[in-house]
Amino acid sequence: MLKVKDYEIRWHHELHQDHSNKMDGVNRCLYQGLTICIIINDNIECPYEGEAICSWDDNFSYDIGRKISLSRALERADLPKKERRLIWEAYRTQMTKKPRW
Repeated sequence: MLKVKDYEIRWHHELHQDHSNKMDGVNRCLYQGLTICIIINDNIECPYEGEAICSWDDNFSYDIGRKISLSRALERADLPKKERRLIWEAYRTQMTKKPRW
């Protein structure tokens, strides 16, 4: 979880380990991993969400999933540039080992 001003940002990761998830000969699981980012603010009724899907051909990465899903959630949130910048700076300093890209 990441807290920036009035915003609370949470991530949920879902991994599928079994490649042979088949029913009636059809592969029901079309992705290897899923990351969902939720931006919550007390001033909004509905939280903003973004998701990142990792295909079977890629290696799942928590960090990449968080970045992509956060980017998509911020696009949907339509926040001012100043607030988006604060969220990305907080993400870099609190959620990664490197404070700069």
